[in-house]
Amino acid sequence: ALSITVTGGSGAATTEAFNINNLGDAALSVTSGFTDSGADTVTLQAGRTWAGNILTNGGADTVTLGAGARIAGTLNLGAGSDTVDATAYTSAITARVTGANASGMSASSSSFAGDFAGVETLNLGTGGDTITLTVAPSGTANTINMGAGGGDTLSSQVDATWVLTSNGSGQLRGLPGNAGDQLAFIGVDNLSTDGDA
Repeated sequence: ALSITVTGGSGAATTEAFNINNLGDAALSVTSGFTDSGADTVTLQAGRTWAGNILTNGGADTVTLGAGARIAGTLNLGAGSDTVDATAYTSAITARVTGANASGMSASSSSFAGDFAGVETLNLGTGGDTITLTVAPSGTANTINMGAGGGDTLSSQVDATWVLTSNGSGQLRGLPGNAGDQLAFIGVDNLSTDGDA
């Protein structure tokens, strides 16, 4: 397992311009291919933009984003129970989730990464966040924690069953509402559905 913190530079606009692949390799190879199965951590400090991709492999990996930090390329956390921690964000986060299944959540676009995949838990900050789901969840549960601050919206563009378990929390299940096909959510202020992706 490897831990990387992106620091340095003279100001929030500093951009790092190479890919992190093969987390766990001693030489930190910048070629493609995944060999590590440890619990890797990557921390991108506030205001920084990573111009390349961040690709991990197996293990319970965590990417922690400081306020306003962004990965311009692809964020792919691979297999394992992986987490994106964007709780430091104070601005609104948006994401268009195009997959939610046993391989984790994937998105074709988001405000913190160009696109992402392999994310089982997504923890957001205090902004008025909007997550749009364009596919019904299937398989193992994934979790979106919308964070505090209010004004957070979870929108489904597919036919699904909403199960509310407490104020702002519950599950979005694929029809016909199978408990095994679900996306858990926490801290949602507004639920929206139009059943039309």
